This record gives sequence, structure tokens and C-alpha cells, in this order.
Amino acid sequence: MYSNTSLFLVTILCVGFLKLSLHCNAQGVSGNSKLSNLPQQTSPPSAEITEAREDIFNFGPSTNLIRVLQEIRDLTESGNVKDAQKMAEAALEKISESEENKFYLNQIRKEETKLYFKLAQDAMTAKEYSLASQYLSRYRKNVSLELEGRKRQREIVLRQDGKRDVSLVGKLVE
Repeated sequence: MYSNTSLFLVTILCVGFLKLSLHCNAQGVSGNSKLSNLPQQTSPPSAEITEAREDIFNFGPSTNLIRVLQEIRDLTESGNVKDAQKMAEAALEKISESEENKFYLNQIRKEETKLYFKLAQDAMTAKEYSLASQYLSRYRKNVSLELEGRKRQREIVLRQDGKRDVSLVGKLVE
């Protein structure tokens, strides 16, 4: 019984002191209260905007090529043709071609080819003929790479299937 009574008295004393300190702080009696030492909120620092968006992607074997291709197309549609071209060039440069990613790298190369043509047109309208010539030479290089790839693919199909006449007359003769 003695322990219950002492516990009751200690609880009442603690509540009394707590109530007294809260009452004093509410009236502003205590100048050194913990609430007056709270830090003030300041505005957050401004976000830094990077010039080239190619740094956003970490190009490597696990890069999501669908996302890269979509980002290049989005940049092109929004008018950031130079950024899209830089991203496409960096992706083609840094990602090694394998059987799994061959299709998407070809799609990125096709987008890059379109971008070179667009950049060449823009340079021609700005009367920057040497720059337009550079873009057109890159455009021709990409077109020749694409044609070589198609030729190789056609030769592989011909070796596998043999020579067949695909014309209507050839099918009638067979």
C-alpha cells in the first residue's frame, strides 16, 4: 500500500510541475523556452538545369533502349533537335550492338538519320552552308550503313531460301 501511495504522490507532483511549466510558457514568462529556439524555415535552393540531357542516362548493357528511343522522339517533337541528336549519338557510341538490342539500336540510328536531315535543313535556312554540309555527310553515312545492313540481310535470306523468282511470272512458271 505504501508503494501505491508514493507512486500516486509522485505522479501528482510530476503532473503539477508539468502543468506549471506549460502555464508559464503559454503566458510568455519564460524567455528561454524550447519553442523560441526553433529554426526558421528558408526557401529551398534552386534546381540546377543541365544543358545536355545525355548525362541523365547511364548508357551501358542494361540501358532501357525503349526509353532512350522515346526520349529522343520526345526531344525531337518538343523542338530540342540538337539535344536529341546528342543523345542518339551518345547512345550509339556507348552501347555495344548485340543480338538482343540490334533492333532498337537500328531504330535509334534511323532517328539519328532523320535528325541529321532536319539539322541540315535548319542550317540551310540559317545560311550556314558548311554546317549543313557536315550534317548532310553524316546523313549520307547513316543511310549507307542502313543500306548495307539491308543488303546483308537480303543476302542471308537468299542463302537460306535459295534463289527464287518472286515476280508473278516466276511464280506461274514454278
